[in-house]
Amino acid sequence: MDSVVLKPGKDKAVRNRHHWIFSGAVKSLPDFENGSLLPVRSADGELLGHAYFNRKSSIAGRMVSFGDTPPQDAIRQNVDYLRGLARSGRWPLLRRNPPVFTVLQNPMQGVRVLLITHLKELWGAPPAVSVH
Repeated sequence: MDSVVLKPGKDKAVRNRHHWIFSGAVKSLPDFENGSLLPVRSADGELLGHAYFNRKSSIAGRMVSFGDTPPQDAIRQNVDYLRGLARSGRWPLLRRNPPVFTVLQNPMQGVRVLLITHLKELWGAPPAVSVH
């Protein structure tokens, strides 16, 4: 699979687990449809993770997973985190420290189905969230 390659020195934010990749940090993009999930590599070829990409946005990429963690595993971990919050009634934590996942129109239909299925299981009924 073709990868997105970042410019030299522009991988620091991703290495620090920042989820946005700005268009100015990108050295090269493969051919892809907006919303595609692609591997992200440093200028020297190291795999940094996977992100959804959109050429039309100044935030060109949104990281889904870091390092060699498969995107599907990262999404499962986030869904598990959401389940834990739902069971504990600690929904306000989502506003302060949201887990990382994105649902966009994309060719990764399996990831979307996985996420939507888990969210439907989690939210049989909309959660009661108090606004402070």
